[in-house]
Amino acid sequence: MPGLNPKKLRYHKYINDFSIKPKAMKTLIHKTLLLFFMLVFSMQAIGQKYFTPYDDLPGIPKSYKPACQNNFPEWAKMLYVYPLNFNEISEAFQKYSDENPEEKSAVIRYYKIWSRVVEAFVNESGDFRSIFSLNALCSTSS
Repeated sequence: MPGLNPKKLRYHKYINDFSIKPKAMKTLIHKTLLLFFMLVFSMQAIGQKYFTPYDDLPGIPKSYKPACQNNFPEWAKMLYVYPLNFNEISEAFQKYSDENPEEKSAVIRYYKIWSRVVEAFVNESGDFRSIFSLNALCSTSS
């Protein structure tokens, strides 16, 4: 193998090939695992750019949220904006669904789940309550 130190190789008398000494193998495994975990965590950091704090509310499956696309309608793009007025997105979705009653998509499914959960955390004007009132609401409901 290129790049290996010949002093770290050991010859097996029963097998006609060279192998890596255990200490060198341990180092190689550690470096490989480190590289693997660095790649995995960097991909997760890139993949999570489209979540908002609203997606962390209990009852919202974040895995259902599709990646934002340029061809989404305006109401769907609002799901990726923080802060957000709930009444505005509800009105925009209702108008869109009246114009396109038969359309089904992942973002429509996610919006329906999201809106049912988020509705409890919104005041009359469509603004989200502060984190303190959200905590109080969660603690009194359990």
